[in-house]
Amino acid sequence: MVDYVTLAVVGMFIGLSVSAPIGAVNLICIRRALEHGQVNGLVAGLGSVLGDGIFAVIAAFGLHAARSAIMSQEHLLGAVGGLVLIGMGVFSFFREPPEESKLKRAQMVSNWTDDLPHAFGSTLFLTLTNPATMLGFAVFFASLQEFFGAINLVGSWILVLAVMCGSTLWWFGITFVASQFHGRLDRDHFSLVNKIFGALIAAFGFAVWISLLFY
Repeated sequence: MVDYVTLAVVGMFIGLSVSAPIGAVNLICIRRALEHGQVNGLVAGLGSVLGDGIFAVIAAFGLHAARSAIMSQEHLLGAVGGLVLIGMGVFSFFREPPEESKLKRAQMVSNWTDDLPHAFGSTLFLTLTNPATMLGFAVFFASLQEFFGAINLVGSWILVLAVMCGSTLWWFGITFVASQFHGRLDRDHFSLVNKIFGALIAAFGFAVWISLLFY
């Protein structure tokens, strides 16, 4: 019989492991939490959670047709995702920081509704254009089957939900830490943040394109 509790704990660890490496999505969520507060950064993180959940479902339930369809377009998805990252990075680098009046207003009220659909959709798109994440889930889940044996339907759903919970826990934590600086940064600070984060995000995009040239 499958030990559901152990399976859930392992699933949460997988979700944390997939989300924790610092990449473009982490930078986007941190930057949003810095400027708009934790809710905005967390919503951006939840877009990535949904993307992880979709890949986890494909891996957990052995949806080979869906997996093959995605992997057959791996280079195209990677190229599009890399191009979007470069565009977002360049935009952030040259973006003018908020006016002082807006910064002061943001200190007085919770700016949690600012651009939430875009915050969610952008990270969902970036996650779905990274098929390597799905391969990672496939490797994790194949290893689990060797340890637990055949995982039934209930166990598969517990695993998927646990992965999403673990991923959500990471985004909650990282945006909570970043949001502690929300309202404390002036215009000069935001100008520096835009340039540093923009350069790093664009660098991740260029790295994707370079990897495609040699893969």
